[in-house]
Amino acid sequence: MAATRAAESPEQMSSRLVGQCTRQAASRAVEAPEEARARHDDDRARHVASRAAESPKQRSSRLAGQCTRQAASRAVEAPEEAQARRDEDRVRHAVSRADESPEQRRSRSEDQRRRQAASRAAQWTFMEGEAFRYDPTKSYDSHAQLCIGRMTDVCAQCKAYKWPGEAPGMCCSNGKDDERKQADRRCKTNPGTRGDIVVKLQQMLHPHNTYAHSFKTALERIPSDEYKVIIKADKTPVGEHARRFNEPLINEVAVVI
Repeated sequence: MAATRAAESPEQMSSRLVGQCTRQAASRAVEAPEEARARHDDDRARHVASRAAESPKQRSSRLAGQCTRQAASRAVEAPEEAQARRDEDRVRHAVSRADESPEQRRSRSEDQRRRQAASRAAQWTFMEGEAFRYDPTKSYDSHAQLCIGRMTDVCAQCKAYKWPGEAPGMCCSNGKDDERKQADRRCKTNPGTRGDIVVKLQQMLHPHNTYAHSFKTALERIPSDEYKVIIKADKTPVGEHARRFNEPLINEVAVVI
């Protein structure tokens, strides 16, 4: 059989496959539902046994061939045929999932999660360890999977350039803007204050004080300078007693200073 098929010409092979399809279609047209179900079960068992015995190389080759055949078949489909195929797939999937038991549904969902996680991890393997071996000759920003764009936005507070969609406050939430200007403004507000001490306090406060981080992030989100902080003295905070807002905490006092 193998020797005969190896000696076939393309025309002979095509003729044989057409005849085989015709015979199969005629045979299946007269099948009883029980016979069709038994044939499907036999086919399924054969496929499972065959794939279990595959080596990794054979499996990879089979999947590559399957992808090639599917791509060639879909490339010549008419729009109506493509729509009919999608509709049939949708119906098949709906029937299959309706017959699933809770355990099968859970197993399918878990398999799908694992496949998605493996696929997403594989997409980023090219960047593994790149932060520790940065190559200036590589054009990282032109890679299809690194769509970060250019630094076109300007921070409203520190005037630094930033990427579109970058989290508000990332560029200056740790005191990266002009410390000397900040210190000068504070010294003008409180005459007699030593500027060098104010700068040191700022350098100590910005990296560690969560209130300063939150305040700068909030400033970044405000569209204009016309804003007010309103505290309603007669409103009781959730879980606290009345007028609790009037008792500042140590960190809040530090932010004011």
